[in-house]
Amino acid sequence: MKKILLSCVVTPYITCLTIFISMSQSYSQGFTEAVISVQDLDRAVAFWQKVGGYGVISKTQNLKFKTWNSIVFDEVLMGNPGDETGYLRLVKFKNVPQKVIRSGAKTWDTGGIFDLDIRVLDIDKKIKEAETFGWNVTAQPILYDFGKFKVKEGLIKGPDGVEIALIQRIEPPLEGWPNLREFSHQFNSSQVVKDIDVSFDFYVNKLGWKVYMKSFEAGKSEVNLFGIPPVFNTQTVHKVYILHPEGTNKGSVELIQIEGIKGQGFAEFATPPNLGILTLRFPVKNMDIFVKQITKAGVKIEIQPQIEAIKPYGKVKIMTLRSPDGAWLEFYEVL
Repeated sequence: MKKILLSCVVTPYITCLTIFISMSQSYSQGFTEAVISVQDLDRAVAFWQKVGGYGVISKTQNLKFKTWNSIVFDEVLMGNPGDETGYLRLVKFKNVPQKVIRSGAKTWDTGGIFDLDIRVLDIDKKIKEAETFGWNVTAQPILYDFGKFKVKEGLIKGPDGVEIALIQRIEPPLEGWPNLREFSHQFNSSQVVKDIDVSFDFYVNKLGWKVYMKSFEAGKSEVNLFGIPPVFNTQTVHKVYILHPEGTNKGSVELIQIEGIKGQGFAEFATPPNLGILTLRFPVKNMDIFVKQITKAGVKIEIQPQIEAIKPYGKVKIMTLRSPDGAWLEFYEVL
């Protein structure tokens, strides 16, 4: 693995950045959409339209996926106008018992998918708007220097336990996001893990992903986005990797481990049809080769490849993996 020291902007938790480029080959790409399981589809659509500025791409009723045990569901596909990635798929399962995946979870609790990361132009304005839809602030916006950048970031949690990290660039001006008006598309998603070395092995050594950024940093006696009291934060170590099949920050996965605090585990609940951030979907260049590659590396396939019809892609071959901490990950090849 080749290491390069750089300064860059990723997600808010880190001040010391190291970027790696892995020489391994991966047939997958960064996630193109996140799927959220909700109790109230109309309420969720209204939030993403009025607060996020997302548009509705398609609506479909009474779908069934073999991948999801053929449970009937309705869905609404949404996206930030002008962007061709970072779609949001809201699904409402019908007539089936459900549990919130990360019900009552704290930021240091492990299991499933912790959050979706979104850029905004005015974080205070967006938080006020989100609160009118029943979303709560779990970490008040913090202004801090991030290398040569000054950023402001906070966490909000809404119905069904969905957590979003809102990130505003203060200076210098943000470039390369021409379609950012309310919410950007989701460009990164975090998972809080029990053992970051085990998770690293899964993504990098077994799936063939690359390391975009690594930071291991002792906690400081100051207010932080994890909500850890400053006096206790000094007894922790924050370990973070940002990983991506091609080594970028576009559809990446962020692994977070907070040593020094033992939280609850929610991995067992991170499956369909439970509520919350249900899955991330990653396109694959060649499913057959990808399956052979990861099977040879020792990866257990949760759901073998199935043929499904998914808008806007049409027919796809899709399969499911689960991370060491239970995150439900779907990989698809457009046929």
